[in-house]
Amino acid sequence: MNSHFPAMQIPLPVEQYFVTGQHRVRFLQNFCTNDVARLTPNTGIEAFFPNVKGRIIGHGWIHALEDSLVMTIGAGTGTSLLPHLERYIITEDVTFTKAALKDTWLVGGETANQLWAELSQQQQRELAAEPVHQMIAGAGWRAALMTGWSLPVVAVFMDEHAAHEELSTLASLAAIRKGTHLNFDRFRATVGMGWMGVDYSDAQLAQESGRTAVAISFHKGCYLGQEPIARLDAMGHTNKELVRLSTEVSLIDRQKNSWAGAELFADAEPKSIGVITTFCPHDDQPGGIGLGYVRTKWQVENQMLHVGTPEGPTITVHVPLIPANEPV
Repeated sequence: MNSHFPAMQIPLPVEQYFVTGQHRVRFLQNFCTNDVARLTPNTGIEAFFPNVKGRIIGHGWIHALEDSLVMTIGAGTGTSLLPHLERYIITEDVTFTKAALKDTWLVGGETANQLWAELSQQQQRELAAEPVHQMIAGAGWRAALMTGWSLPVVAVFMDEHAAHEELSTLASLAAIRKGTHLNFDRFRATVGMGWMGVDYSDAQLAQESGRTAVAISFHKGCYLGQEPIARLDAMGHTNKELVRLSTEVSLIDRQKNSWAGAELFADAEPKSIGVITTFCPHDDQPGGIGLGYVRTKWQVENQMLHVGTPEGPTITVHVPLIPANEPV
């Protein structure tokens, strides 16, 4: 499956919170799957927020600035995640303040390399070599380098009160054409980026996300949901995981929006062995790309499955979700 994606400024549907207070690190450490305590200023991690059963109730990125943590999550998901977290604040000195975001977008691929080099005023380099996510901040804007997919990603977050002179720092973006929310879903499907409320929910265990190597620490100590996650790691394996999918089947108009949610079947297997969670038809050629959960036995590169019924149109599995050379 080709991971190439044209240079594009793609809307990023997120909300962001500044987490402040002297107990901010310890508090988030107790409720997410990755190691917040190891962060140094301007570095970050990807993490899941599990419930007590180890199932996903939140997903996002946590970056450390000098005097706060920045928590970035999918737009609209804070309405359930924030009450979940704040109910545990008793005597802890922790405050969540929602950022007044005016505009957010991402740029992927080689263009991301160039943009990050400009924003960070560093030499251009291969982003996949970075061991952790990074964040830099200006007056009213933040930019984050994010790894862990088949293409490097730079996300830019602009506040309503961003200083005009700071915007000139982002002038290189003027040469990149702007995309739409449809481009965002297509980008996610291309690089293997699951999304809370679409590909992730409390129906999945954290390890079923396919992001274990980059978003779950097994050395950080106890946190809510840690016991079932650690038990699964020590004693078993997931029965299903998120994978990338593609098809070259010609789709009629009524099919183009119906494949998300469709069950997947294997040859000579009457029962469903998976489900499509994201699907994006191609604009200029037959077929499309997507993401979905597939049972372990059929997580094989170029495995052919059927959509909807055991005799339905074919779709191809692509693994691994995380590139083999991705640092953890």
